[in-house]
Amino acid sequence: RRPGRYWTHNDSGDGPRLFAFAARGHRVGECRLPGTTSVDWEDMASYRDGDTARLVVADCGDNSADRTAIQLYFFDEPDPDAVSVVSSPTTVVLRYADGPRDCEAIAVDVVRRNVLLVTKSAIGLAGVYTIDLPGREQTGDSTSFDKATLGKTTHVTAIRQSTLALPMVTGADIDAATGDIWLGNYFTVFHFPCKDRRLSIAAQLGQLPASFDMPQLKQIESLAVDADQRVWVTSEGSPAFLAEVSLAAQTGSLKPE
Repeated sequence: RRPGRYWTHNDSGDGPRLFAFAARGHRVGECRLPGTTSVDWEDMASYRDGDTARLVVADCGDNSADRTAIQLYFFDEPDPDAVSVVSSPTTVVLRYADGPRDCEAIAVDVVRRNVLLVTKSAIGLAGVYTIDLPGREQTGDSTSFDKATLGKTTHVTAIRQSTLALPMVTGADIDAATGDIWLGNYFTVFHFPCKDRRLSIAAQLGQLPASFDMPQLKQIESLAVDADQRVWVTSEGSPAFLAEVSLAAQTGSLKPE
């Protein structure tokens, strides 16, 4: 809703709340979500649905891969420069078609009307799953959900779309302007350009990505692309750091178009 504002949250162990920060790192607002679970919040995403700024928060962490379901919470973005309470988010209870997975990276594709979930694994393979993006009650959007979902709970199954040879993926975002997909782990950012919005997610991720070095921060676990196509990451720990990824010196062999 406001340029130069960033939403983030703590890892497991904290309650269901978000923090808004300005570009220089000082906190400007807070948002609480009473009545939601916070087993292991691992990622969130901002997006625009029509003219409305929206957020989704993912309680999706599952290090031991034993959660039968995870939760995603969708709601209109509150004012980042205020203290607010979201009392009725749309709750999506999600199961993976092929069993529990640890996930720390989600992104929203408003053109394809998908939510992208990328799993984290130490063996070097990342599963890419999607569900349909729930619409807002006021818009009457046509999705695969049976009815308006604002403030309601919906159960869905995430379907695997692709498998990537990427270890320990901890962050993801989709550039709303271009459709480019950005994925990150602790050391590298991977860029999958979108040459045609009509292509499937699997086709887009099937190309060789460009790769860029991460800033030298401890335990980078989130990634976001801003309106100027700049890529930002944050680290866990106290203090947490916000840093821009340098896209000038790439480490991969394919130059992004």
